[in-house]
Amino acid sequence: GFVPGAVETELGELVSPSLKFTDLVKLALRRKLQDKGTKNDWKRFQRRPLTRDSYVPKKYDHKVRWLCMLDTSGSMGDDDIVFGISQLQVLGTECDGIIVPVDAVPHWGNITSVRNVADIKRTKVVGRGGTVFDDFFRDYPDKVGTDFDVIIVITDGGFG
Repeated sequence: GFVPGAVETELGELVSPSLKFTDLVKLALRRKLQDKGTKNDWKRFQRRPLTRDSYVPKKYDHKVRWLCMLDTSGSMGDDDIVFGISQLQVLGTECDGIIVPVDAVPHWGNITSVRNVADIKRTKVVGRGGTVFDDFFRDYPDKVGTDFDVIIVITDGGFG
């Protein structure tokens, strides 16, 4: 017999699946949290159990840190930039991040620090020139440090 169109589409997804940006980032963040996860801090203790003569450590959670290089070159249209920034909302509130606009040079003075999803709206789009990413990857350890779990690059792929 014939396969209905909806079933055929689902079978096509199962035969050749495609991963979205959100799937890849969520997987990377989940792996980092599993590696670092929740730990016991024996230097800080929970006060309430002390009334019952027991010493219980306080748990602390690792917050995932990410660095985003946002391509703001002329080849990136306004819709591309808005779509790329909107995709960062999938990261949620359990992480901290930094967004750096980059065109021909990284604009370190216009960094957007992200503590929650609402901070993503404050992203400054500066530049709109050519596209060169070498300076960003060479200088980011000195400018913002290396304590990042994930580095995200938002670009249209047109770079030199």
